Amino acid sequence: MHTDARVNAACAAFIIVLALQAAGSAPAIAQQAIPASIKVGALFDTTGPTSDVGVDYSRGVLDHARYINEVEGGVRSKVKIDLVWSDYGYRIPDALSLYRKYRDVDQVNAIVGWGTGDTEALKETISQDQIPYISASYSSHLDDPAKTPYNFYPVSSYSDQIRAVLKYLKDVAAQEGISKPKIVFLYPDHPYGRAPIPARGPRSRPSRRSAPTLPGSAGRPTRRRSSSAMREPPD
Repeated sequence: MHTDARVNAACAAFIIVLALQAAGSAPAIAQQAIPASIKVGALFDTTGPTSDVGVDYSRGVLDHARYINEVEGGVRSKVKIDLVWSDYGYRIPDALSLYRKYRDVDQVNAIVGWGTGDTEALKETISQDQIPYISASYSSHLDDPAKTPYNFYPVSSYSDQIRAVLKYLKDVAAQEGISKPKIVFLYPDHPYGRAPIPARGPRSRPSRRSAPTLPGSAGRPTRRRSSSAMREPPD
């Protein structure tokens, strides 16, 4: 199994466990009949700007839910997963509409989210509704339990990731005798791309240049334009 597939399966397993807990606390479940199924909503991007990774992510979630149901007989060998999903094309308004449908019509126990823009737009509503929301956005705006107690993601945040990279590069530079290494950070001008920027540290000198984007592409840079930005000297 490829690394991405393993990550997708792990995410799906994490989502399913949270959904079961959302259906009732552990003591409550022990005292009452275990439900025959739990309903989980999912937002996927299979046709939009991030579909190059969104398609595989959706397959990981769908396959793992199917594996739980057909091979393991359900969660704890009893509770089947009723997965309701839609392609929202990475459009924030569509994500908001689907969230309301999952909450009000489908009455899901948990939701599998996707993008940073839509997940951040929903975070206050998610907290009010108390629906576990496990996203593929790892924005640090979602990891404060005092503000977003029902937002989850199963890996380190974008901010923690960039801190780890910067520390590694600083350590390598020190070993090679470079006291002040210069690092260029190219990003799509979109909530996903901007999320880790504050973590770069107070001593860095930000450039106003980001990777140019195509109109209507939700901040998706082209390979040619990104390569051009990399060749230009920093300000």
